[in-house]
Amino acid sequence: MRNGGAVRGYFLTSSNRSTTESMRWALALFAQIPRFLGLQHTRLFGQARRVSARPSALVDPAWVLRRMPHVSILDASWYMPKLNRDPNTEFIDERIPEGARRFDIDGPGLADLNSDLPHMLPSPEDFTDAVTKLGIRRNVPVVIYAKKGFVGAARAWWMFRVFGKNDVFLLNGGLESWKAEGHEVATGPPAPTMEPLIETETPMVATKNEQLVKSMQDMHTLIKENSGVIIDARSKGRFEGTAPEPREGLMGGHMPGSFSQPCDQLTSADGKLLSVSELRTVLAENGIDNSILTKSPIALTCGSGVTAAIDCVALYELGFDAAVYDGSWSEYGSHHENPVNKK
Repeated sequence: MRNGGAVRGYFLTSSNRSTTESMRWALALFAQIPRFLGLQHTRLFGQARRVSARPSALVDPAWVLRRMPHVSILDASWYMPKLNRDPNTEFIDERIPEGARRFDIDGPGLADLNSDLPHMLPSPEDFTDAVTKLGIRRNVPVVIYAKKGFVGAARAWWMFRVFGKNDVFLLNGGLESWKAEGHEVATGPPAPTMEPLIETETPMVATKNEQLVKSMQDMHTLIKENSGVIIDARSKGRFEGTAPEPREGLMGGHMPGSFSQPCDQLTSADGKLLSVSELRTVLAENGIDNSILTKSPIALTCGSGVTAAIDCVALYELGFDAAVYDGSWSEYGSHHENPVNKK
């Protein structure tokens, strides 16, 4: 009511003000609109981060507990093959209770199994079928977690956004943060079937947002025209071509003009994402400040489109939407005619 009175007071008394004073008063009032509406903002004009009313992508265990069982929970843990760990077995050994399901980024319907590249995006139709079997509904929020940190989970989060579901969140720190707060875990095989839709639920139907995905041709265009920003989430050694690629037959180095932002610099020792101020500092140390990030579009790449999604989450928390190059270095680095820089 008080905010509304301020607006009415302006219009009731504006006739008694000089034009200059009235304009100044109106602009000051306009600048307060985001605060009145509860929006997060930095500046209304210029190239600074835009006004954003969207919530954080991150939630904590208390947030999840308050919403159980009215939230879908997915374990999307993933490991590099050299680690010899099986996330599917680990899911059976321990997971968040209340119906957590396994989201396998290499599984049927969640990856294009006809592609020679690892865990490429499936078709919208295949994704719809797969997540429906996991109990995902259009009007029910989804929480995704990894065993620790965000590897696998961040890609799953990005996939849901690509396919049109925005009420999707990440458990900050993963299952380890859940356990660290003393919460119980479930063990043993989960129930084999999901309960049918209830009257207030509607199935999710995936539609692809092409703005959040980049192809190799898109990357060629960005490089040739210098028309955006490319950020590489691989290690510094792989970026510079001084460390070997884990997949055979790939060139070393990076795409011309790209920035290095290793994903492991964006999380703390407990697997949680750094704070907003810490993220800004880390990015700036790698030459990526707001003057760079406002050069849209932002394209993220890594080894196979998994860890680039961690950079994607970090940028989202800073207010920037970014696309992931799905094929990433597994595709780009296998085409030896592609331009590559080292160091």
